[in-house]
Amino acid sequence: MMAAGVRPLTDRPTWRALRRHYDEMRNVHLRTLFADDPKRGERYTAEAAGLYLDYAKHRVTDETIRLLLALAEESGLRPRIEAMFCGERINVTEGRAVLHTALRAPRSRSIVVDGEDVVPSTASSRRAPYGRSTLSISGGWSSGRRSRSGSSPSWRAPKSPRSGTTAPRTPSSDATGGSVWGPEA
Repeated sequence: MMAAGVRPLTDRPTWRALRRHYDEMRNVHLRTLFADDPKRGERYTAEAAGLYLDYAKHRVTDETIRLLLALAEESGLRPRIEAMFCGERINVTEGRAVLHTALRAPRSRSIVVDGEDVVPSTASSRRAPYGRSTLSISGGWSSGRRSRSGSSPSWRAPKSPRSGTTAPRTPSSDATGGSVWGPEA
């Protein structure tokens, strides 16, 4: 569902320019990009808050970044980010504020939605994963479902179909040892 008066992303001039740029860059080899810009490995990195991002090994150029920033500007990204942190109703599909900023806000911060500071009410939501992980690690949390043998399932971690390694068990995992693998798992 699209908010009234909002032009779809793919109909915007900057998106079309970005698409043309992609068509030009899609077959450019990284060796060529590094040969043309010996400082590429230094210029296309960023580090903040303990995270290091190296995007030099992608088909990104100064033009790519210019177009992406122009698309963000054309889309009104900065005012929308500010609206999100102010608790405005920016979730157009559900007609409500997005509250994940309140979930991550320090207790000293105030985010007011419909006249109520929602930060204190998110405290229990922030603590919930710690309680579940503590119970899971100690073996005290059970889904209550029974396995085919009739016994309660153990907390053995299922094998990840992606890597073959043992994956951490999540509440979305199937209690019989199967699992739902995807972005949420």
